[in-house]
Amino acid sequence: MASVLCTVGVLLYIPIVVYVPALAFSQVSGFSVHFITPAIAIICIFYTMVGGIKAVVWTDFLQGFFTLASSVAVVILGLVHVGGFGKVWERNMEGGRIRFFEMSISPLERMTFWNVIIGYSFYWGGMITVNQAMVQKFLSLPTYKNAKTALYIFVVGLMVVNTITCYIGLVMFASYHDCDPLKTQGISRPDQLLPYYVTDVGASIPGLAGLFVAGIFSSSLSTISSSLNALGATLFEDFIRPCFKNKLNDRVASNIIKLVVMIIGTICVLIVFVVHKLGTILQVTIAAASVTNGATLGLFTFGMLFPRGNAKGALAGSIVSMLIMVCIVFGNQKASADRRIKQPTLPTSVVGCGFNVTQPDKGLIIKDENEEDEVFVLFRISFMLYTLMGLIIMFIVATAVSLFTEPPNLNEMNISLFAPFMRNYVRKRKGKDCSQEATQTQLLNEFSNEDPPDKMENSHKNEKL
Repeated sequence: MASVLCTVGVLLYIPIVVYVPALAFSQVSGFSVHFITPAIAIICIFYTMVGGIKAVVWTDFLQGFFTLASSVAVVILGLVHVGGFGKVWERNMEGGRIRFFEMSISPLERMTFWNVIIGYSFYWGGMITVNQAMVQKFLSLPTYKNAKTALYIFVVGLMVVNTITCYIGLVMFASYHDCDPLKTQGISRPDQLLPYYVTDVGASIPGLAGLFVAGIFSSSLSTISSSLNALGATLFEDFIRPCFKNKLNDRVASNIIKLVVMIIGTICVLIVFVVHKLGTILQVTIAAASVTNGATLGLFTFGMLFPRGNAKGALAGSIVSMLIMVCIVFGNQKASADRRIKQPTLPTSVVGCGFNVTQPDKGLIIKDENEEDEVFVLFRISFMLYTLMGLIIMFIVATAVSLFTEPPNLNEMNISLFAPFMRNYVRKRKGKDCSQEATQTQLLNEFSNEDPPDKMENSHKNEKL
């Protein structure tokens, strides 16, 4: 079931990751997105097939360097253009962009302090701990200590990159605080704002646009290659190898995995044409990943925390969680496309553009509460909470099914597979079960050692026992 969830998750996730660099390159170069996406996929599929996990790790390292370098370059360029940290902060404060503590507890609000802190923590918890592409990298390290060190470095690096990304947003607003490119039709959708900013502000610096595109390509290609490599190995081990009665040699196995990678990559390229018609990248990415992320996180967590849980419960919970989340994500996307869900946007201005703008300044979008009330409440829940929702659904269904079906035999379980704080409880339960089993065995032995008066009486006693 975990392998099925992994497969579905990758097929939903990779097309979005392929689309991101294609969108950036299209904005910078003028080439069509639909021409660029197959080229990106072919390059990534090729070096993933040829090099395997070693190629993935080394290219990830180099790509990470370019991603960080391009981000820092954009920040420095923006600060020089705007006039320093103080000017960036001042303009964002005046524009109402500094909003750390939106303390609403409503899950229907798109972005609040609690939605981001809680929802994003569960999202990354699933992406780090039970995502096959991540776990595969940890397992490729020689020792457990090395894996822990790598995880610490990853978490720190992730925080740094997220902080830089958020600050780039502040720098861009400071640059366009009085001339919104979206309203002047300089761009057609918000996701094009960053590449537009780089080409606009950095036009006088040779190579900056190239460095930026290299950074975007690097971050996307590293994700794609990791996912393709992990999924190829997963599908081979869990679904293809069991179909062969004879043991496959390494060469045949490698060729099969390469073929699987190529097929998956082709499917993902075809799905990209659907992604182009969806909403903003951040929301679509998190929503698509959460379709299976919550169920997978719930599946492993359920096994570690609930000794009474059984395979039937885990299987039912995973399937139900995935299906419900598919319905919720699809319902949210459909309602957003039909404009029945309208997310409020902060006001922007065009007074500093220096030319007439024919598009009217709509400012803040006001939600029609009556129209939104017609949308099913689950479709209006913040996308930040999708992973947590999937986990909760999985736990509820799995627990219910496990309680109404046969419990597992604790004596056959490996205690080390439970969470540390659950192990003493499991030991006590195992000890109790062993004690009861020993008592029953002792009674049986004592009874069998008795001298029955005749065979008929012995048979009658056996019936009673």
